[in-house]
Amino acid sequence: MIGGELLFSHIKNVNNSFFGETTTTVINISPQFGFGLSNNWIVGAGLGYGHGSEKNGSSGSYIKTTNNVYSFALFIRKFHPFIERAGVYGQLDAGGGFGKAEEKQVQGSSSMTTTKADITNVSALLRPGFYFKATKRIILEANFGGILYTSSRYKPQNDIKTTESEFRITLTSSLGLGFEFIF
Repeated sequence: MIGGELLFSHIKNVNNSFFGETTTTVINISPQFGFGLSNNWIVGAGLGYGHGSEKNGSSGSYIKTTNNVYSFALFIRKFHPFIERAGVYGQLDAGGGFGKAEEKQVQGSSSMTTTKADITNVSALLRPGFYFKATKRIILEANFGGILYTSSRYKPQNDIKTTESEFRITLTSSLGLGFEFIF
């Protein structure tokens, strides 16, 4: 199996009293390569690139953070067909990544400070999805949300490193579309 997916996530919080409005956008591109173990089971590996941005504050004063991360993951997927050509699947991903982050603090029309940092992370994600066999060899798929654990380390230039951990369960904050080619 060879394939991939494009993931888009956009979250907007307009009632944040401390920062004002918060907008977070994430885009991930992830090609995958896998092999069938038995009927309806696939194991494999994937590579990825992710770009994320978050803006906290109003148009006059705000903090904007931008991340660019390269990742790798191992996965196992189980298909459960409803009918011959369609069904659901569950996929468990475990992996890590590295990249760069930049934070800009802006007041008015001028940038007050800019901080750059190195990023490393490890994560595990269990996600549901739907699939449709368009042909004998092409599978179209959509996944949404999931259960996520991630631990990220930020090391700003000339500053102390920080580690953030997150556990999240969601079904509505992301949508991934993809395809798989079975050979």
